[in-house]
Amino acid sequence: MTGSTTDDRKEIYLSDGGHFDNLGVYELIRRRCRVIIACDAGADPSRGCGDLASVIEKCRVDFGTEVSIEGLDDLCPKAITVFPGDVALQISKSPFALGTITYPDRSLGRLIYVKPSLNAQLPQDVLAYARLSSTFPHQSTLDQFFDEAQFESYRALGFACAEAAIHAIGDAIHS
Repeated sequence: MTGSTTDDRKEIYLSDGGHFDNLGVYELIRRRCRVIIACDAGADPSRGCGDLASVIEKCRVDFGTEVSIEGLDDLCPKAITVFPGDVALQISKSPFALGTITYPDRSLGRLIYVKPSLNAQLPQDVLAYARLSSTFPHQSTLDQFFDEAQFESYRALGFACAEAAIHAIGDAIHS
C-alpha cells in the first residue's frame, strides 16, 4: 500500500496492472511493437472506451507516441431488431477498430482494438442470451460465477469478434 515492498521482503505487492493500463498496451508501445492486438473486455456499456483513451494519453505524454484510431464509431451500437417483433438488441457494425501508432522517430505500428460487440450473425443461442440479459456483453466484472449459458455466450462472442478481426490482423502483420 505504501510502495515500500522490495524483492527481499516477506510481503510483496502483486497487481494485474489494471489500475494503470487495463489493456496492456502501454508496455507494448514502450517496446515499440509494430503490431499490437488489444482486447478490451472491461465492462463498458456506454462504449466510452475509457481504457483506450487513458492508454493513448499516457503513451503520448510518456513516450511522445501518437495513436489514432479509425472506425470507433462502428463499435458504437444501434438498437436493431434482428427478427420482426423481437426485442431490440444493441448491434454494432464491427467488433474492432484499427489504429495507427506513430512513434517519435516517425516509424509506424498498427493497433487492432477489439471490443466485445453484438452483431446479427452471432449464433442464435448467443443472441437469445443477449435478449435475456440487457447488459450482455458488458456485464460487471464483479460477477465471477458464470453459469453455462453466460460462459458459452461470452466464449462464442469472443470467437466471433476475433474471427471478424482476423483479416485486419493479417493485413497489419504483412504490411
